[in-house]
Amino acid sequence: MKEGRNYRSFMGIISFIFIMMFCISASAYATDLVVENVSGFPGDDIVVSVSLQGGGSNNVAGAQFDVIFDDSKLTFQSATIGSAADAADKDLSSSSPASDTVRCLIVGMNRNVIADGDLVELSFRIKDGAAQGAYEISLEQVMVPNIDAQSVTVGVTTGFVTVQGDSPADLSLNPASLSIAQGSSKTAMISGGTAPYSIISNNSSVASVQPSSLASEGQITVNGIAGGSTIINVIDSNGDQVSLNVTVTSASLCDPAVLTDDLLLQVPQLLYQTLFGAFGLWVEFEYVPEFEDSIVFMVSNFGIIDDEDLDTSCQSASLNDALELQIPRVNFETLFGTMQIWIDFDYLYADEDDLLFQVTNFGFVD
Repeated sequence: MKEGRNYRSFMGIISFIFIMMFCISASAYATDLVVENVSGFPGDDIVVSVSLQGGGSNNVAGAQFDVIFDDSKLTFQSATIGSAADAADKDLSSSSPASDTVRCLIVGMNRNVIADGDLVELSFRIKDGAAQGAYEISLEQVMVPNIDAQSVTVGVTTGFVTVQGDSPADLSLNPASLSIAQGSSKTAMISGGTAPYSIISNNSSVASVQPSSLASEGQITVNGIAGGSTIINVIDSNGDQVSLNVTVTSASLCDPAVLTDDLLLQVPQLLYQTLFGAFGLWVEFEYVPEFEDSIVFMVSNFGIIDDEDLDTSCQSASLNDALELQIPRVNFETLFGTMQIWIDFDYLYADEDDLLFQVTNFGFVD
């Protein structure tokens, strides 16, 4: 079987040479040979295809061309028949007459027309130490016959191999797991992989994540919504994925607010008194250091507590219709331990993005 295939290839080559010696030009429609654009890193193996476009309208039956490349950046490895040429029962003969040249001959002992698609796939290795840049892969000595031994006029689209910088580090998340109290937030850092990134929570009713996408390496914020466990998945543009395991611990709405050592204020239950009655919120505040003469906090996150979940049996933080905020119990985490304080705030101002409150008074809880 193998010998028969070689004989047929040999006879196809002889026939192709004979045809090209005597064929006349005939092309009523545009036909193109297109070299694929590919990118990679030094040391990568890449595949560059040469495809036929518009060949069916001109009854293309074969092709011959030289592939010219930069041999200081690429090492040729092999050539294989493309899917379109193979479907037309054609054979490929390839050789390397020079270190920067691959000669390809696609022939067949038949009158089958080659449909649009890949004629040949060329495997290269990007050399170690290849400098970043775009390197041309062009076609020369192009000859394309149709089934009647007429030469088809073709256009050629040059391709480029883009050598990128150092290979990216593996996609990672730091930390790889988080434990978050209900109503609070923590951050994780995405690094490595290939941007952009998509970020998805498997169960946003347990933990939500912001933002849902990043154009480059950066920080994500995970919000504890309800007690339970879920996974935050990060997927880069290559399809690589890492996961962040998140556990949200249920918080009692009667627990004191918490002021962390990095001045993030977490309030598990705040009763907002309005003209239409009271409703419950959980709120997070961040300290704003730009105000030199005042202690100012900005609302960084909040959510509504369902009426059936509100706990009115305890002394909660409250916000009246004049936007005066009182937090009767705050566990302030310091280097010397936790101390319990109370804090009063007045509304400062709001714009499109920020809602700010200013500390007006505070003291220690007896």
